[in-house]
Amino acid sequence: MENWVYLYAYTLPNEAHLARVKLESEGIKVHLKDELTIQANPLYSEAIGGVKLFVQKEDLERAKAILISIDMMPEDPKEPNQLIAKFDKKTSKLPFLKNLSVELRMLFLLAVALIGISIPFIIQKMPSLEEQLEEHEWCVVDYYFKEKRIPLNTIEGPKVYFSGCKEQIDFAQRTLKLPGFNTRPLYAKWKLENGQIIIYEVDTLAHYYLGEYDFEINEKKLVLKSDKAMIYCRKKKINNPIHQLQKRY
Repeated sequence: MENWVYLYAYTLPNEAHLARVKLESEGIKVHLKDELTIQANPLYSEAIGGVKLFVQKEDLERAKAILISIDMMPEDPKEPNQLIAKFDKKTSKLPFLKNLSVELRMLFLLAVALIGISIPFIIQKMPSLEEQLEEHEWCVVDYYFKEKRIPLNTIEGPKVYFSGCKEQIDFAQRTLKLPGFNTRPLYAKWKLENGQIIIYEVDTLAHYYLGEYDFEINEKKLVLKSDKAMIYCRKKKINNPIHQLQKRY
């Protein structure tokens, strides 16, 4: 394996090319790194430390003297950017990254870092389960009690149905409004506990709704299941602007 050592870095590829031509004319093997990358986009030069020129270890001092003699290298050259050099060394052997140029490795890892930082903020912005339940009214599609389908019929004043929703559940402000059984709406309290919805303190016909419910919720539906009852709901589409203002305030 050839023993390449770093000699000098040039800002522009043409400078590095001239240095290589001179050294090779003197019988010194030369290897350039990042030449094509900077040639494609010169703005990367400062970020990745320029075009790096490497020679064999035994040729180092002679190559240095030759480049100094033709003013293509200062007598006391600055060391390459140590941070870039360390980053290059540590990432050049990583799977999926080793074949990428230094700047692409930087961009990739920066993107990963930004995604990692963003995820907690995205999660924080997501509505909680309570918010998902409270911010919507849910149309009751079917109700089963002890595996028997029970028809619902809530009796209250004149009704105006939006989006074909006759019976509904409303979780607003911890007071739960439930469909009746040829009765007025039933009211109860509810809470989230141990991954379940607990319905308690039902004012009448408590045996129909009282209990601990496992639930499934998404953008379209809500399914509640206890040891006795199953309630299938879909999200109610609110088209009434007055109702929207009431829910908001």
